[in-house]
Amino acid sequence: MSSKYAHAKAVRMFMRINAKNSYGGYVGFKSYICYTDQKGEKVLGYSEYLLE
Repeated sequence: MSSKYAHAKAVRMFMRINAKNSYGGYVGFKSYICYTDQKGEKVLGYSEYLLE
């Protein structure tokens, strides 16, 4: 599996997101690891963080 960003330098951030569902209620926090370019302007990828 290759990507055009496979060798790019990235900034890794830990994020917790609590989104609303279609009824307007919050569904609870989910944790993610997000990778951005060094300036933080472009998301290169993300994955769900499973160790909660």
